[in-house]
Amino acid sequence: MIKFEVKEHLSEMKREEKLIEKIKELKKKEVFVGIPAKNVTRKEGEMNNASLLYLHTKGSPLRNLPSRPVIEAALNDEENQRLISEDLKLVAEAIMEEEFSKAEKLLEIAGMDAVNKIKEWFENPKNAWPPLRPVTIKAKGSDAILVDTGQMRNAITYVISGEE
Repeated sequence: MIKFEVKEHLSEMKREEKLIEKIKELKKKEVFVGIPAKNVTRKEGEMNNASLLYLHTKGSPLRNLPSRPVIEAALNDEENQRLISEDLKLVAEAIMEEEFSKAEKLLEIAGMDAVNKIKEWFENPKNAWPPLRPVTIKAKGSDAILVDTGQMRNAITYVISGEE
């Protein structure tokens, strides 16, 4: 006769339940990249960082500004997509190996990589932004596009959210 002990199976079930719960918890996490509310401020009376980024991304015929997309363009670049996809693949692998704290750290790395690629986009020739007009270059004393003080670029960051 073979003896079966329910206790052994119960502990295995509890482990599986914990694993499923942790996976559900990590599945809810999302990485957001952009300018969060806490990073929008500039000097009083100036347009905030998020509004400036939106204005430059979409352009403004009223202000004679051509469109110079930043976040979406940088993240849609094939090379940058490959890097971030690899980061997210490592997150999935860590989850499958039940290394949950590693998975969370890897999510942070994915966020940092995305932010770095976006910030690099300001100087990447692949951005194909139209050059500044000569009158603009003369007025500001530089031909640098979208980087005068660096406030807007430096405001770009990532946030990891556990919200649904």
